[in-house]
Amino acid sequence: MSKGSKTSKMTQPPQPGKPADFSSIAEKHWTPERITKITSGRKYEIVPPGDAPFLRAIGLLASDASMPADAVRKYVQINHMLGLVKAPLMDLRQRHKSLAILDAGCGSSFLTFLVAWYLKHKVDLEFGDFLCVGIDTNKALIEKSRALADKLELQKHMHFEVASTRDFTWEGLLERRPALAPFKRPQMVVALHACDTATDEALGLGIAAGADVLAASPCCQAELAAMWRELAQTPEGRAHPMAPAFHAPELRRTIAAEMTDMMRVMLLRTAGYETTATEFVESRHSPKNRLILAIKRGRYSMDAAESYQKFKAHLGGCAIRLESLISSAGAL
Repeated sequence: MSKGSKTSKMTQPPQPGKPADFSSIAEKHWTPERITKITSGRKYEIVPPGDAPFLRAIGLLASDASMPADAVRKYVQINHMLGLVKAPLMDLRQRHKSLAILDAGCGSSFLTFLVAWYLKHKVDLEFGDFLCVGIDTNKALIEKSRALADKLELQKHMHFEVASTRDFTWEGLLERRPALAPFKRPQMVVALHACDTATDEALGLGIAAGADVLAASPCCQAELAAMWRELAQTPEGRAHPMAPAFHAPELRRTIAAEMTDMMRVMLLRTAGYETTATEFVESRHSPKNRLILAIKRGRYSMDAAESYQKFKAHLGGCAIRLESLISSAGAL
């Protein structure tokens, strides 16, 4: 190489954006004051600068390691979500050597990557191994998730497939991927912002697969409201005590959405799950902020089934999608 030549690549300084370089930028940027500003003083599991590479990879940190104002909402949301599923996740870790989590309708896979990163970097995994599986019908998003898993060096623990929640089965996955045989079933099934009956499909999939924990954040529930709209045109509907709600388009969908989640909670209890519906982030951060968390405690509950049938009758006798799915799984 001539004297006038540029230095070789081996002697060039690291380029901005490389992991090591970004980590050092994050170390300088994230002062205690800045951390407190985004966490509001709360103890979060995922915090910069230690988790800066992850936050950068999922698009929540800029190239200078700062967090844009519009990313703070998502940052708060994922930490609150993790906080709610952490206890059952740690319980599963203690009880199972091979831990599998299925994200049904994973979309951009925020939750999938959050759980995988947490298990790899925050939890003692001497007990065994874990696998996070994400399925979605959007091929582009699945390919993007696969690339991100490689970038974060999580590919050993993650698997993504183009599949619908309605058609996917864990048994089918193991047939296609024999190497995943140690993970005999998903112990946890999650669904973040699954629209309308997609939430029911995810919960039904989890029950059919024998999952111990179900976590779903419903979105855009329209099924019950549509049934009420039809019921409003019948003599039975016009005479029903809920008729005012059936005939109020401006309120019908809102009321039906709340009742849909209540019916889901009651159905899950019928199937033997201890179930709660919790606000996982303040409504100022996201209007879609309800998490239905169900933990398997036993078998079919006749008392819960009777309560559900009475409640359904009060709502016009309309059955939501989850009822038929639980029945098909033999849990109702």
